[in-house]
Amino acid sequence: MPAAIRRLTADDWRAFRDLRLEGLRREPANFGSCWEDEAERPDAFWRDWTGRSTILGGFALDGTLVGLAGIYVLPGRTVRHKAHLFGMYVAAQARGQGLGRRLCAAAIEAARATPGVTQLMATVWADNAPAVALYRSLGFEQWGLEPRGTITPDGIVCDDAQLVLRFD
Repeated sequence: MPAAIRRLTADDWRAFRDLRLEGLRREPANFGSCWEDEAERPDAFWRDWTGRSTILGGFALDGTLVGLAGIYVLPGRTVRHKAHLFGMYVAAQARGQGLGRRLCAAAIEAARATPGVTQLMATVWADNAPAVALYRSLGFEQWGLEPRGTITPDGIVCDDAQLVLRFD
């Protein structure tokens, strides 16, 4: 069982980068970004992203970052009531121990604590049954399905389930 879940800081940027790139490489269909694009990003990008964003990390007992979940809120006045869950990933060696559920629950609480946010949005590959089941067990409802929402660089075509968790 991971020792801790906490918000990452700019000091965590290398571990964040490495784990995110691992997820993008191993499970390209489960992300809206691809390894090829993000591997080219400079170190300053990763430091800035980790330092300014709400990215939660799950850490193993030895201090290794083994899980990620992030939220962001768009700044526009008509959309800032919605937080978006992104980057959910648990390393293979840490799966089956409840870390994904703990990270998602922590992301939900971070979104609930954000002033003005009334719902959390998520997009998930519709064929990823374990992820869909996790989100539904935490209260998310599917509101839409985007056919061919993601096509990976190696040609995997994915329909994306659009989910929402309302706080009000």
